[in-house]
Amino acid sequence: MFRFQLAIAATVGLLLLTTLPIGVPPQADPLTPTPLTSDAPAPRSTMTPISWVYLPIMITQPTLTPTPSPTPNTCAAIPGVNYSSLSVNPPPSDRPAEQHADLNLALRSYAPTGGFLGLVDYNGPTDPNAPQLPGLFADRRTPTFDSVYKVYNWDWGCNCRSSLISSPEVTLAKLATAPGEIISLPGSGSRIGRLNGDF
Repeated sequence: MFRFQLAIAATVGLLLLTTLPIGVPPQADPLTPTPLTSDAPAPRSTMTPISWVYLPIMITQPTLTPTPSPTPNTCAAIPGVNYSSLSVNPPPSDRPAEQHADLNLALRSYAPTGGFLGLVDYNGPTDPNAPQLPGLFADRRTPTFDSVYKVYNWDWGCNCRSSLISSPEVTLAKLATAPGEIISLPGSGSRIGRLNGDF
């Protein structure tokens, strides 16, 4: 009969070796008397040889799943800002805004272009009351252009998208902003509708 003893020293991620002794000395029979005379022959050792078996063990730590970060609410209400509805001047279009290609850019879509990333002067008359791009930001800065695009023409006959607008070279721009920055509607000297009964 054998008795096994197992000793393990565990370190995560390392290759470990364990020792397993095989074989133990036999136990003496308590009922067998031991000779006391000096001329008795010396007892022979019956110790069973001990062998060692090395067993490799690999212990790994399970992969931890990272906790996902909460998605920021980009449509949260702006503190201290109130909104009201107004009537449009002139009257509304012949179709809902989401179905109007002049009001819903997603209908037309657009494609990237390699135009100049900045403001460009064009000859012709100007409107002194036109909204200005710095009015988008609280610090009234001139925006940084991140990328520019061409918008598709719209065929009103088939009510479908047509070819890209060729002139001017850029008809849509992407402006750089800071994360969480509040974007405002630029002011204008023109009246665009009726609010609370007054123009």
